[in-house]
Amino acid sequence: MRKHRKWWMGFGLGIALGASLLQLMLAAQDLRNAAEAPQIYTQAELDEAVENAVRNALERAGAAETKAGVRAPAESGASEPVYSGASDGTSAPEAEPSPPAAHAPEAPAEKVVSFYIYPGMSLTSVARSLEYLGIVEDAEDFLETARPIARNIQTGTSVFVGQPTYDEIIAELTRKKEH
Repeated sequence: MRKHRKWWMGFGLGIALGASLLQLMLAAQDLRNAAEAPQIYTQAELDEAVENAVRNALERAGAAETKAGVRAPAESGASEPVYSGASDGTSAPEAEPSPPAAHAPEAPAEKVVSFYIYPGMSLTSVARSLEYLGIVEDAEDFLETARPIARNIQTGTSVFVGQPTYDEIIAELTRKKEH
């Protein structure tokens, strides 16, 4: 037995070291799984996050007022459009139709799309979702353009107003979002 003492000591130390490394790996894996667990939000929290994101997107896009002078309802707190010509913030009276020649053609309302990016979403799934929502025409073309920023995509709600360019989409996807 004395003859193989060094071998037995090495074997025992190897087992002890292996067991402690296994414990470290399992602890690290548990921490990573806890960080990747999906966050559960209430409907009120989601509604508030979307409302804030839409408001921020409208401020960034400068779309708070349209060409017709109508402020967005979320800005005024009213349920219907508020005309900027009214000093008290009331709705325009419907009983006063203007002559057809005086009306400028109304600009179509800009489409506002909010999109939530979950932790761990790949650029491919984001591109396909954007194509499904009508933000991009071709997911593969967007993938080629956005591939360099794949690791910089931020989780949270992204809001797109109108038909944004690829640069605007990339800027919105990489913008730091509040959680």
